[in-house]
Amino acid sequence: MAAYPSHTIGLGSSQNRVSGWKDDISSSGTMHSVQLHGKQYFRFNLIHPGLTVTQFNALAATYDAGPKDVYTLTYGTESPLATYSVKFLSPPQKGTNHGNGKLDVKVALRGFKD
Repeated sequence: MAAYPSHTIGLGSSQNRVSGWKDDISSSGTMHSVQLHGKQYFRFNLIHPGLTVTQFNALAATYDAGPKDVYTLTYGTESPLATYSVKFLSPPQKGTNHGNGKLDVKVALRGFKD
């Protein structure tokens, strides 16, 4: 498993728990719950501030080479740092353009804690 590129993760980034259950109500009014997966999944909305255009292109090439590949992400909201096995949910997106070839890049990932 390859490591997710080690770009700076900005303050506006987030990590949210994903519900592992799907609830449904039958025609008789009975509620049914189905567990979708056995692990706790997380959705990461990362912002990489101030990347160069070359760094953005390399990140986009990583996505293009394996959009459903699994990567190891080190995410620093815990001490010690935790690692997660993640997949891209969509291609990296250009955000704020700071000029001089620098821009913020937004990335959506989904995965579980290793």
